[in-house]
Order: sequence, then structure tokens, then C-alpha cells
Amino acid sequence: MLDEHLRDMLGTGCFLGFTLSELHTDHQTGPTYTIQYELTSKADFERYERQFAPKMRAEGQRKFGEKALAFRTTMSVIAKGQLRDQ
Repeated sequence: MLDEHLRDMLGTGCFLGFTLSELHTDHQTGPTYTIQYELTSKADFERYERQFAPKMRAEGQRKFGEKALAFRTTMSVIAKGQLRDQ
């Protein structure tokens, strides 16, 4: 995934970066991952949706099939911070 799909997503030029996380659950279904992409503007998201999303989604379905569940939401960051030396 890191070598191909995420590089392809960043290669669209629409995203600043991504965060790949492992979701911790009580279910014994194997590892579950989440990906959040960071954009600079709504216009970049709309450009991605128009120009790249159909191809990327079809490719993701081909590669991952039933193994991947995708849902899409957008969020706006209100605040971001870190605790240091605590």
C-alpha cells in the first residue's frame, strides 16, 4: 500500500500528505487501517474528485476488492498541538 497506492494519491498533486493508522478494536478480524489525507483547500479536494477519484477508486477496488471498506468524509482542523516535556 505504501509503495504504490499512497504514492499514486500524493502523485495527483492534490494532497499535502497523509496519515496511515492502525485501528485498535476488540474484534479478531485482523488488522484494520485508516488513512487521512491532508489538503490545502476545498478546491484541491474538488479537483481530486473530478480528475482522479474515479480511476483511483476503480484501481483500489481491483487491488483490494472485498478486503477494503471505504467511506469518505471531509473535516476542517480547528486546532492542532503537541504535548512536550510532560
